[in-house]
Amino acid sequence: YAGLRDADDAVLRELVKRTHGLPRALEAVAGILLETPLMEPPDLLEEEALLAEELGDLFIRGAIERLGEESVRVMELASLFDKAVPVSMLQAFAQPELGGEALKPILNRLIRAYFLHYNPTDQTVSMHPIDRAYCQERVPVAERARLHRAIAALYDAQAPAQPTTITDLGDALSAFHHQVQAGDADTAAQALLALDERYMAIWGNYTELADRYAQVNDLVSDPAIQRRVLLRQGESLRRIGRLQAAIQRYERAYTLASTAGDGQHMATAVSGMAWTHYDTGQFAEAVRYWENALGIFRDIGDRHGEGDSLSGMGWVSYLMGSYGQGLQYLQEAFAIFGEVDNQLHRIGMNVGDSGMIRAAQGNYEAALANLRESLSIAEQTNSLNEKSYKGGYLAMVLLLAERPHDAEAVAADATHYEVPANQHFAYAVHGIALAQLNRTAEAIAVFEQALTNADRLLNLSPGLYQTRYARALALAGLASLRDDAIAPVVTAYRDAMSLCDADGVMAAQHRLLGLLDGEQLGPVHALFTQ
Repeated sequence: YAGLRDADDAVLRELVKRTHGLPRALEAVAGILLETPLMEPPDLLEEEALLAEELGDLFIRGAIERLGEESVRVMELASLFDKAVPVSMLQAFAQPELGGEALKPILNRLIRAYFLHYNPTDQTVSMHPIDRAYCQERVPVAERARLHRAIAALYDAQAPAQPTTITDLGDALSAFHHQVQAGDADTAAQALLALDERYMAIWGNYTELADRYAQVNDLVSDPAIQRRVLLRQGESLRRIGRLQAAIQRYERAYTLASTAGDGQHMATAVSGMAWTHYDTGQFAEAVRYWENALGIFRDIGDRHGEGDSLSGMGWVSYLMGSYGQGLQYLQEAFAIFGEVDNQLHRIGMNVGDSGMIRAAQGNYEAALANLRESLSIAEQTNSLNEKSYKGGYLAMVLLLAERPHDAEAVAADATHYEVPANQHFAYAVHGIALAQLNRTAEAIAVFEQALTNADRLLNLSPGLYQTRYARALALAGLASLRDDAIAPVVTAYRDAMSLCDADGVMAAQHRLLGLLDGEQLGPVHALFTQ
């Protein structure tokens, strides 16, 4: 095995010592011996240029430098990829850079000598992070930009025209990465904005979006693109519970838009601020922001923005207990969305929200019809966000209508969607359904999952009133099933009420609490009647 199998133990121990036992450095030892057939393990100990420093990463650099010029060039080119690269793509990219030198024999040598790793399952080539970092450093900055643009073009060319999941966007997101690396932040930002609005926001990929926007936020030079990036980044951050960071983006976008006289982005920033106030239960402030946004949207003739503002005002009216006013706002929004174009997901949101108001009024059959229609539209548009929310709401109303079997199936589906702002609620409702079906062990496990998800989100933003209530509900469920102490449940509900005790919210939360059995929950019920 490169002469190592038969080498003297003392030589092997010294090689391990000199390379500090770093696995990648030991692989490089084997690689040098394989690439240099006349060299034996003891000869390496005489190579002062390689081992004098007695540092593994420096040894690896020396090992790479001993490779032939063409091999080093292939290593440099491979190092620029952000992940394992298909051999076919590496060949299409590297072959023009090699001046006619055949690529496959070089790849075979590098793979055999452990400088590249080949995965036969997906036919990709990758390299160790230490090797990648060093080889990237070897490429001049100006040339690096040109090469990253070429890689971005290759990924763009093979991205599917009709993606249906975040996995399908892998090539497009890789193209984005290489555009950023090439210094083309404006181009990268425009590509990400398109992916966001067409697919990722609908699918609920907000964590991925927040991370990607952070990569270009401070690099974009075009003022209009910068404002759009700030607004969409704010939306992504809000959706994953990072409210303070979201508010900062909205405020900065508003300032820039105001300076530029950009009414569209001013109104969108104001609407974003409304939603952050909604998230923390500051409903009166949220309505004031939406009224401001509504005025701007009407002035500039943006019917979509007008409908969105009315939708927000309708939902908050429901939470404040003004059910008639809420329905009126939602019906106005519904009419607008039906007028401008076929905005299925927006129409679906309004139908579902109307269903929740009808449930609060005790009209469960109408509520169920609305929520089923809304969930169906969410499925047609593949809106993971709406599938999570409307699935949770539908399960809740099914429980209120005394249909726990149906509720359990719907809630179980809703928990499967990775929507951080709502998953804890879906788990809590699923736990209630399981408890009503006497599936106690499963219910306990699901309530505990609701707690885990809620705590994770509250660590980011402690002021999320809905998450506080979901956490309290999960604790109440566990107390009803395990005879846990009631004091932590009372404290949890008091914490939630201190953030938001609006009439509609209190009524909805008390209805949910009433779905749990257990005399020990009496002190909790008393909180709602004080």
